[in-house]
Amino acid sequence: MPTVTPVVEVVTWLIEKSVRALTKDQTETIFRACECVARRESRRKRGSERENRGNRRE
Repeated sequence: MPTVTPVVEVVTWLIEKSVRALTKDQTETIFRACECVARRESRRKRGSERENRGNRRE
């Protein structure tokens, strides 16, 4: 089964490969977008963990 690479790792790799072609502002924008996605994913994960804990009560 193939492994799933986190978005941040993929974008970091892409930036490293094409860093000469990007301006500083473009690079910062991409990293900010990655941080937003990472925060959203961690909030979603925490929310689903809370729901799972709540569902286990008897």
